[in-house]
Amino acid sequence: MTPISTPRSHYLLNFAFLLGLSVLLLNDHWLKATFGNALTGKLSDFAGVLIFPLFLQFIFRFKHLEWPIILTILGFTLWKSPLADSFIALVNELPGYQISRVVDYSDLWAFAILPITYWVLKGGAGLRLNRTAVRTYASVSLMIVSVFAFVATSQEDDIFLDDESDTISCCALSPTLSALGDGNIFIPSAFTPDGDGVNDFFQVVANPGIAQIDTFEIRGLENDSIVFLATNITNITPTTGWDGVVNDTIVPARYLYSIQITADDNTTDRYDGVVCCLPCAEPAGVAEPLNLGSCIFSTQFDPSAGTFSSEIDSGETLDCFD
Repeated sequence: MTPISTPRSHYLLNFAFLLGLSVLLLNDHWLKATFGNALTGKLSDFAGVLIFPLFLQFIFRFKHLEWPIILTILGFTLWKSPLADSFIALVNELPGYQISRVVDYSDLWAFAILPITYWVLKGGAGLRLNRTAVRTYASVSLMIVSVFAFVATSQEDDIFLDDESDTISCCALSPTLSALGDGNIFIPSAFTPDGDGVNDFFQVVANPGIAQIDTFEIRGLENDSIVFLATNITNITPTTGWDGVVNDTIVPARYLYSIQITADDNTTDRYDGVVCCLPCAEPAGVAEPLNLGSCIFSTQFDPSAGTFSSEIDSGETLDCFD
């Protein structure tokens, strides 16, 4: 049981919670977009699993310390499964608010950090902050929050706009996996129009519960001009997607997409995002895009499980970059 002498504030004002919170914010708002590797892909999961039971204990003050651990395991497992798709779709219907996540069961390795969380819940000798440490952390946190506030607009633009070098940033945003009516759709974050028969088209992957793609629109990032538009697509196959050709040319670049889809029950939704075009039939003559390891292709979707995963072989080598 929770020791009566443990003050409620201990569950938040301790080095473990504050370190985990700092890592979570830093990784989600900078490290992932900047580096996009296997470490940054898992870091937020470990940090979140570390601190969420402490947050639950602060709010609910459970008598048995096992409860926040159990609820975290159940909640995180549900979040990382397709069962959360309906909730995500519901939240994304709210104006100005979009959430997403990658269904990747290897993220459940984050549960390995829970013994540390349980130790902190039981008192975590030496981890509690004194007043001086609290004031120091508050000052540093306010400074970091201020910096994020000052540069937030620039960071958001960096996801979509090329920098002054030849390097672009691909796949900083997650692919789309969503329930729609009685069906499900998957939209990858990259494709490789190189004519090898693998991921040659930017496509929507849909199961039989989806009736048609109402509009399939691709726009350029620089001038927002439409480079591809198809409507009323009932035969949803790779070849009814986009082949990456713009003015008779295919180049490594990012594009905005806006895709409206209707399910068999007449439920309709629109999906907006960014896709990276990566032609790799010959040397591209440009630097390797940032976050290339985070790209998810249509071949990494498992229709039988209704999920996609970076662990599935994409069939791509992507060795054409400098």
